[in-house]
Amino acid sequence: MDKTDNSYRVMYIIAYLVPLISGVIVFVIYYKKDKRLEFHAIQSVVYWLVFAIFLYLLEFVGTAISMLAFVLVIIDILYVLGWLYAVYVGYSAMLEKEKDIPFITDLSKSVNDWIKNYIKQ
Repeated sequence: MDKTDNSYRVMYIIAYLVPLISGVIVFVIYYKKDKRLEFHAIQSVVYWLVFAIFLYLLEFVGTAISMLAFVLVIIDILYVLGWLYAVYVGYSAMLEKEKDIPFITDLSKSVNDWIKNYIKQ
Protein backbone atom coordinates (compact mmCIF):
# COMPACT_ATOMS: atom_id res chain seq x y z
CA MET A 1 0.00 0.00 0.00
CA ASP A 2 1.09 3.51 -0.70
CA LYS A 3 1.97 5.43 2.47
CA THR A 4 0.03 8.45 1.18
CA ASP A 5 -3.17 6.40 0.97
CA ASN A 6 -4.72 6.77 4.42
CA SER A 7 -8.11 5.30 3.52
CA TYR A 8 -7.10 1.85 4.74
CA ARG A 9 -5.79 3.00 8.14
CA VAL A 10 -9.13 2.40 9.86
CA MET A 11 -8.67 -1.28 8.98
CA TYR A 12 -6.20 -1.56 11.87
CA ILE A 13 -9.03 -0.87 14.31
CA ILE A 14 -11.50 -3.02 12.38
CA ALA A 15 -9.08 -5.98 12.58
CA TYR A 16 -9.47 -5.96 16.38
CA LEU A 17 -13.12 -4.92 16.60
CA VAL A 18 -15.03 -8.20 16.24
CA PRO A 19 -13.31 -11.15 17.90
CA LEU A 20 -11.76 -13.55 15.35
CA ILE A 21 -14.03 -12.67 12.42
CA SER A 22 -12.77 -9.20 11.59
CA GLY A 23 -9.13 -10.27 11.86
CA VAL A 24 -9.68 -13.07 9.37
CA ILE A 25 -11.56 -10.79 6.97
CA VAL A 26 -8.87 -8.08 7.11
CA PHE A 27 -6.17 -10.71 6.58
CA VAL A 28 -7.90 -12.13 3.49
CA ILE A 29 -8.53 -8.69 1.98
CA TYR A 30 -5.08 -7.21 2.64
CA TYR A 31 -2.90 -10.32 2.25
CA LYS A 32 0.25 -9.32 0.32
CA LYS A 33 -0.98 -5.72 0.01
CA ASP A 34 0.18 -4.39 3.38
CA LYS A 35 2.53 -6.50 5.51
CA ARG A 36 1.93 -4.48 8.66
CA LEU A 37 -1.84 -4.70 8.38
CA GLU A 38 -1.53 -8.40 7.59
CA PHE A 39 0.47 -8.88 10.80
CA HIS A 40 -2.08 -6.99 12.90
CA ALA A 41 -4.89 -9.09 11.44
CA ILE A 42 -3.03 -12.24 12.49
CA GLN A 43 -2.22 -10.75 15.88
CA SER A 44 -5.90 -9.96 16.36
CA VAL A 45 -6.91 -13.55 15.68
CA VAL A 46 -4.20 -14.92 17.99
CA TYR A 47 -5.12 -12.41 20.70
CA TRP A 48 -8.79 -13.37 20.65
CA LEU A 49 -8.04 -17.11 20.56
CA VAL A 50 -5.73 -16.90 23.58
CA PHE A 51 -8.16 -14.60 25.37
CA ALA A 52 -11.09 -16.98 24.75
CA ILE A 53 -9.07 -19.94 26.06
CA PHE A 54 -8.17 -17.93 29.17
CA LEU A 55 -11.83 -17.02 29.79
CA TYR A 56 -12.99 -20.62 29.33
CA LEU A 57 -10.34 -21.84 31.77
CA LEU A 58 -11.43 -19.19 34.24
CA GLU A 59 -15.03 -20.33 33.89
CA PHE A 60 -13.99 -23.95 34.40
CA VAL A 61 -12.13 -23.01 37.58
CA GLY A 62 -15.14 -21.04 38.79
CA THR A 63 -17.38 -24.04 38.22
CA ALA A 64 -14.93 -26.35 39.96
CA ILE A 65 -14.82 -24.22 43.10
CA SER A 66 -18.59 -23.55 43.07
CA MET A 67 -18.27 -19.80 42.65
CA LEU A 68 -19.68 -19.65 39.13
CA ALA A 69 -21.81 -16.50 39.59
CA PHE A 70 -18.88 -14.49 40.92
CA VAL A 71 -16.55 -15.80 38.20
CA LEU A 72 -19.08 -14.99 35.46
CA VAL A 73 -19.17 -11.37 36.61
CA ILE A 74 -15.36 -11.29 36.55
CA ILE A 75 -15.37 -12.85 33.07
CA ASP A 76 -17.76 -10.17 31.79
CA ILE A 77 -15.55 -7.42 33.19
CA LEU A 78 -12.41 -9.03 31.74
CA TYR A 79 -14.09 -9.40 28.35
CA VAL A 80 -14.94 -5.70 28.19
CA LEU A 81 -11.43 -4.74 29.33
CA GLY A 82 -9.90 -7.15 26.81
CA TRP A 83 -12.01 -5.71 24.00
CA LEU A 84 -11.07 -2.15 24.96
CA TYR A 85 -7.39 -3.11 25.03
CA ALA A 86 -7.67 -4.74 21.60
CA VAL A 87 -9.25 -1.60 20.14
CA TYR A 88 -6.50 0.46 21.78
CA VAL A 89 -3.84 -1.72 20.11
CA GLY A 90 -5.62 -1.28 16.76
CA TYR A 91 -5.87 2.47 17.27
CA SER A 92 -2.17 2.67 18.15
CA ALA A 93 -1.33 0.68 15.03
CA MET A 94 -3.44 3.07 12.98
CA LEU A 95 -1.33 5.93 14.33
CA GLU A 96 1.81 3.89 13.51
CA LYS A 97 2.70 3.49 17.18
CA GLU A 98 3.33 -0.20 17.73
CA LYS A 99 2.16 -1.71 21.01
CA ASP A 100 3.55 -5.11 21.89
CA ILE A 101 1.08 -7.43 23.56
CA PRO A 102 3.07 -9.64 25.95
CA PHE A 103 3.31 -13.24 24.68
CA ILE A 104 0.78 -12.54 21.89
CA THR A 105 3.12 -10.47 19.69
CA ASP A 106 5.81 -13.16 19.66
CA LEU A 107 3.26 -15.89 19.04
CA SER A 108 1.73 -13.82 16.22
CA LYS A 109 5.13 -13.42 14.56
CA SER A 110 5.58 -17.19 14.63
CA VAL A 111 2.11 -17.75 13.19
CA ASN A 112 2.75 -15.11 10.51
CA ASP A 113 6.00 -16.83 9.49
CA TRP A 114 4.27 -20.21 9.44
CA ILE A 115 1.46 -18.89 7.22
CA LYS A 116 3.93 -17.34 4.77
CA ASN A 117 5.91 -20.58 4.53
CA TYR A 118 2.74 -22.68 4.21
CA ILE A 119 1.28 -20.51 1.45
CA LYS A 120 4.53 -20.57 -0.54
CA GLN A 121 4.26 -24.35 -0.95
